[in-house]
Amino acid sequence: MSISESMVNYYLDILTVGYFNDNDLPPDDVRDYEPLVCTIKAKAFRHGDMEHLYFALAWLLTNKDVNLEAFNGGRYPFDAKEMRDIINLIYSRLFADRKMPPDHVLREVRLVNVPLDAWWQQGF
Repeated sequence: MSISESMVNYYLDILTVGYFNDNDLPPDDVRDYEPLVCTIKAKAFRHGDMEHLYFALAWLLTNKDVNLEAFNGGRYPFDAKEMRDIINLIYSRLFADRKMPPDHVLREVRLVNVPLDAWWQQGF
């Protein structure tokens, strides 16, 4: 399953970049990001990305070889642990009613270099 890396970054940036529109430092408690998770959910529903986001976030959480710092949005230097906590928060709030996909499914996930507009237009 191919998933646009730009799409994943778009949703993560809502939190990792957007939070700093009103704040200078990250919160002490990752749960303080929850209002932005609601924004992610609304936008993902509108664009039809919920299913792909489900698989992408699960893949990021389970794939130990991925450099999670590369997904920090560049506005604040989140380290890998902080990014894992953020991704876990988003995943657990958006997909609380779903189990983690099985390993054989996650092995098929590939983040691909597809621009966001192309992703949305082509409906992968």
